[in-house]
Amino acid sequence: MTVDRKKLLDFVLNDIAKVRILVVGDVMLDRYYYGEVTRISPEAPVPINHVTSTKDTLGGSANVAHNLALLGCRTSIAGFAGNDYHCQTLLDKFTARGIDYKGIIRREAPTTTKLRVIGGHQQMLRLDFEDTEPVGEHYAERLIDYVEQSLQNGLDAVVISDYGKGACTEDVCTRIIDECHNMAVPV
Repeated sequence: MTVDRKKLLDFVLNDIAKVRILVVGDVMLDRYYYGEVTRISPEAPVPINHVTSTKDTLGGSANVAHNLALLGCRTSIAGFAGNDYHCQTLLDKFTARGIDYKGIIRREAPTTTKLRVIGGHQQMLRLDFEDTEPVGEHYAERLIDYVEQSLQNGLDAVVISDYGKGACTEDVCTRIIDECHNMAVPV
C-alpha cells in the first residue's frame, strides 16, 4: 500500500482537528522529584536528595490521550481516579491540554500515581500509589455506559489503553469492542 503524501499532509493540516477519539483505560499521574545527592543521611545509610524541582505528567492512558491531543485530535478520556489530590492534578492537566475528562469516574481507591525520585541523572526510588484489583461491577457498568453514550454522540475511534491497573477487565474490553463494532467505530 502506498501512501499519498499530499493527502496525508492535507489530513494532518486540515482534518485532524475534526477527529474525535475516546481513550479508555488505566489513567495515571507520573510525578517526578528532581534533585542532587551530595551526602548520606546520619540517620541511616541512605542518600539525601536535595529536591530542586518537580514535574507532573500524564501517564498510562492519560499519556495516550495527551499525545492524541498534541496531534490536534478532539480527545476525551474515560477511566478511574480517586478522590484525592493526585486526581485534581490530573484534571488540571486534562483541562490545560483540552482533553474532555467527563469520563473520569471517581471511586474509593487512590488515583494511580507513580512518584519517582531522581538524583542527578539516576532514578533512586519509585513509589506507587495504586489499587490494581479489577474494578467492581458497579464501576465497570458506569464506564461502559459512558463509552456507549459517547459512541451515540459520535466518535471516530476508541483506543483501549490497558496498563494492568484494573480498568480494562476482560468483560469491560469485550463489551466496549462489541459496542464499537456494532456502531462501525474502529477500536
